Order: sequence, then structure tokens, then C-alpha cells
Amino acid sequence: MKKLPVFFGLVLAAGLASTSSAAFNNGDFETGDFTGWDVGFTSNGTTAYQAVEMFDLGYGSSYAAAFAVGQVTFDPGKQEGVLLTQDMYLTAGTTYDLGFHAAAYRPSGGTNLEGGVFALIVDGTILASWASGQISGGNPPLLGSVDGQYTPAVSGTYTVGAMITRPYTIPGDTIYQYVDDFYAVPAPGALALLGLAGLMSRRRR
Repeated sequence: MKKLPVFFGLVLAAGLASTSSAAFNNGDFETGDFTGWDVGFTSNGTTAYQAVEMFDLGYGSSYAAAFAVGQVTFDPGKQEGVLLTQDMYLTAGTTYDLGFHAAAYRPSGGTNLEGGVFALIVDGTILASWASGQISGGNPPLLGSVDGQYTPAVSGTYTVGAMITRPYTIPGDTIYQYVDDFYAVPAPGALALLGLAGLMSRRRR
């Protein structure tokens, strides 16, 4: 009988966790297209290439979103490019782990100071970013990941995803940016608190 409070607490925690769950639609692009995603641009941003194609981001070839971003008109120091987002329901007070994998690749050409800057965004706010830095043609892809946390103050729908930019116009020898494996899950600490809440609720009875 002493095990019942723990059992009911875990059941309640599981139920609460399900209400706090979040997930990207087609976060791994395995549909082979941009199903579930909205593709937009920063104020002076553009892309010379946009596709979902097979690419190896360091863990085997799979479908990934590909771009070739930059500024429309050169404006020194300004990061411009693509917004890749989708709407997602997030629960107030729950901390979410969010992130994705990224890569920059230049098949040929010389050296450029920036292969791509990849930012994790929620409602336009940058939570975390990774800059690939200097890139040279013919070298292996530059690989990275972007990981962050977000705790909404109010339950509702948020615009979540990536901003992919460069502070230059698009060069003749194209530089490609790839993103894949987007994830959004309640942080382990958030789930632990849900479990504790379930246990406390049971004990008070």
C-alpha cells in the first residue's frame, strides 16, 4: 500500500508532462520537403538556394534543409538571411530544451570570413547561436549545434525555429548552410518538478 502514492504521483506526472509536451512538425525533414515549416527572410536577407536534400551533418547522410544565405544589399556588420520557423504551443512555467544541428559547406572557391551564423529563436528572440566562422572551398563541412532553453511566462502559441544569416552578400562560389534534427522537449528538471507536484498532491489527501 505504501507504493500507491508513488504510483499515483508518477501517473499524474506523466499526465502533466503530456500537457507540457512540444515538438517540431517534420523537425528532421524526412518528408523530403518543408512540410510544417515557414520560410521567411530578415529585412535585408535572401537565399540563392533553398531545398531539402541528403547531407551528412556528422552522423550519417539524411534529409536536411539547405540554404545559401546573405544580404541583398551590402550593409557592413548586419546579419541577414533566412527565418525557418513554425508555430508551437508551449505551457507556462515549463522549461523546454530546444535546439538543432547545423553545418556550413563551400564545395569550391576561396576563403570567406563567415560560412553561416545559426541562431535558435523564439518569437524573434535569440536564445543561443553558433557561428561557423571562416570557411574555404573544398574543405570538409564545418559542423555545429545550437542548444538553448526557454520558459514561457504564459501558455500559448510561440514562433520557434532558426535564423540563418551571414554579414555579407552571397558570393559567386556558393556557401551552403544546412540545418537538421530540430527538437523541443520539456527539460529533465521540469519533468522532475511535475513528478514532485504529483507526489505532494497525493500526500495532502
